[in-house]
Amino acid sequence: MAKDLALLGLLPALGLGSALFIACAPSSELGPGDPGSDDGGTGADEPATTASTTGSGFETSGTGTGGGTTCAATTVDAHLAKKPIDLVVMVDTSSSMNPASSAVEQNINDNLAGILEQSGLDYRLIAIAQYGAGVGLCVGPPLGGADCASPPAVPANTSRFFHYNRALGSGSILEALITFYSTPDSSGLAPNGFSEWLRPDSQKVFLIFSDTESTSNATSVGDAFDANLLAADPEAFGTTAERKYTLHSIIGMTQNSPATAPWLPSDPIVSGTCSGMGDDLGAGKAVQQASILSGGLRFPVCQYQAYDVVFQTIADSVIEQSVLACDIPLPEAQMGQTIDPATVQVDFTPSMGGRLVSFHQVPDLADCEPEAFYIEEETIILCPDSCESVQGDAMAKLDVRYGCDVGYVE
Repeated sequence: MAKDLALLGLLPALGLGSALFIACAPSSELGPGDPGSDDGGTGADEPATTASTTGSGFETSGTGTGGGTTCAATTVDAHLAKKPIDLVVMVDTSSSMNPASSAVEQNINDNLAGILEQSGLDYRLIAIAQYGAGVGLCVGPPLGGADCASPPAVPANTSRFFHYNRALGSGSILEALITFYSTPDSSGLAPNGFSEWLRPDSQKVFLIFSDTESTSNATSVGDAFDANLLAADPEAFGTTAERKYTLHSIIGMTQNSPATAPWLPSDPIVSGTCSGMGDDLGAGKAVQQASILSGGLRFPVCQYQAYDVVFQTIADSVIEQSVLACDIPLPEAQMGQTIDPATVQVDFTPSMGGRLVSFHQVPDLADCEPEAFYIEEETIILCPDSCESVQGDAMAKLDVRYGCDVGYVE
């Protein structure tokens, strides 16, 4: 099956450097006077060299000789994209949370979304909270689509921001997250739950803000949440062996030293509660357990005057943990050029001088094995083992080669 290739439409993005080597159509398909044609031009024995810059910012070059069925080769320098990020911010909007929920509103634009925007990551943010002024949550521009001084009757969602309107307290906050995943919100904007706003290929990051006054202190509840979330959609959230989500908790637990420093996943469950928001606080051990299992950070909810630091720390963590996507779009061909996808080869060269490894093509995911990839529709997809190698070395070089005789590495 031959596929037309154009060196346009391959999006430049963050991540691993790569090059696409594309062998073009046989010279017998070229017209008179074209480089490589036997009928005029540069002649059969003289190599024709071309170089151009496409409108998408790629610089391409190629060499070839005329005569017979010799192919011309073209090189496109590109970069692998990083996976998109979907953040779900869940805010307890009970009356005891008012100072903290207001601090979330004040910091979510500048100290979370703003930092992610500057990083160049493809992100979206989903808020789960009672909507509105006062005890409710209202996120204004640039994330939200309306001024919160006089908020509209329903949330003004945008391409980056989605508000799932449901009131919730601390009593069953983990269970509510599972329930809201597939049930309607109060504004009718998510009839199938907030799941319809999550992208299938994204990294999922949860932030839970609660005083955890009534939250269970049984770590088994956190274990059950993790199991239920993974079971709800393994494709989206992963497995116990490889989770695809992270849960950060900002709850009633006591502060670290210094107070703005997070408790790390390697730190044990904390039993004490923080001060500065009254006496009705809980350590939220169930939520802590969910954070530890998923590699998340833990902060005291009482430090609402320092939420700028909390949000900045979480944003930095999201950026640091973002990973390269393991798929490469096949570009479309320049006019008159074709390649056979069956000839595709992927070469991986580690950044620290390791040996070049050639990934071979298999029919599909079910046939995956070490050092392999498959092609699905218009995309080259690395098998899990190959993907792990690529994601573990962001400075490595990845070459994707096509064509008649690309000089395969044994």
